[in-house]
Formats: sequence, structure tokens, C-alpha cells
Amino acid sequence: MKHFRNLLKSTFYIIGIFAIILFSSCRSYYKIVSVPSTNNVAKAASLDSLKNMGREFIIRNGNSAFYASSLSINSNESSMECVLDKLAAENRLYVSRGINGKKWFTGIKSSDYSVLNEVHLYTEPDNSMSMGNNKIYLDKIQKIEIIEKDKGRTTTSHLLGALAITATLLAVIVTLVALSNPFTF
Repeated sequence: MKHFRNLLKSTFYIIGIFAIILFSSCRSYYKIVSVPSTNNVAKAASLDSLKNMGREFIIRNGNSAFYASSLSINSNESSMECVLDKLAAENRLYVSRGINGKKWFTGIKSSDYSVLNEVHLYTEPDNSMSMGNNKIYLDKIQKIEIIEKDKGRTTTSHLLGALAITATLLAVIVTLVALSNPFTF
């Protein structure tokens, strides 16, 4: 009977450990890729290319963040014109550095994947920037960041989740077999 209790106790510990692994895995991660742009011509080309890809633009101005729509790039003036608006809830994930700052998203809702379509433009702090029509000079853009899926971390997370499920099922099966055959103790 003592062996039975020890086996049952060990099985619950194994299930608990793998449950913790399971709950901390099966996540989708994103990464930030900085676009090297040393001059206004390169910035204009990068922004135009990203616009043609259908990316969503987020303007980061100091502590403020705006959603930029109707983006128009004027290479001759080295500027872009856009309409700034409040950020929607689905565009706030990277602004707050992901869930708990870990650069991951659940992927349960389709809106979770919108972070993978974002481009963040960091500008010099400018108090004149507000919602509505704005003209932003390209030399005021300090940094351009593209959000992409981190395939390596996401794959590792999902593999750990699959391993946890498999190991937990095996532990349960071994326990059930051992409990059904009490003479093996």
C-alpha cells in the first residue's frame, strides 16, 4: 500500500510540473527589427515599401503613441503627411511591450496577430503633433521598427507544450496501468 501512495504522489508531482510547463508554453512571440536608415532618401524608400506591403503605422512621439492612416510620402520635401488618431486596443500590445513585457501574444483571437503588421516610427518629441492631419519631416524620425513573428521562440514554446502534454499523458497512463495491476508492487 505504501508503494501505491508513493506512485500516486509521484504521478501528481509529475503532472503538476508538466502543467506548469504547459501553461508557460504554447505562446506566440514577436521580435523587433530596426530598419537602418541613415538619410531621408533611405527613410522615404523604406516607408514607401512598408506602406505598399499594407503595414499599419504607429507614430511614437515621446510618451504618446498615435495610429497613422492615409500615409503619403513626399520624397521631394523629405516629409510624410498622415492622419493621426487614437490607438485601437489591438495596436497597444507592443506599446506596452507585450504581455508582461515578454514580447508574446496569445494568438487566440485574430486581433492578437495585428501586432505582426505594425511599423513603429519614433520621432523627436514634438508638442505640435496631435490628432488629425499632420506633416512629419523625415529628419525628425529617429528610428523605424518593424514587428515580425519570432519563429524560433514560438516554435520552441509550442514544442515544449507538446512535450508537456505527451509526458503528462504518459504519466497518467503509467499510473492507471500500475493501479489496475496491484501485484506489481
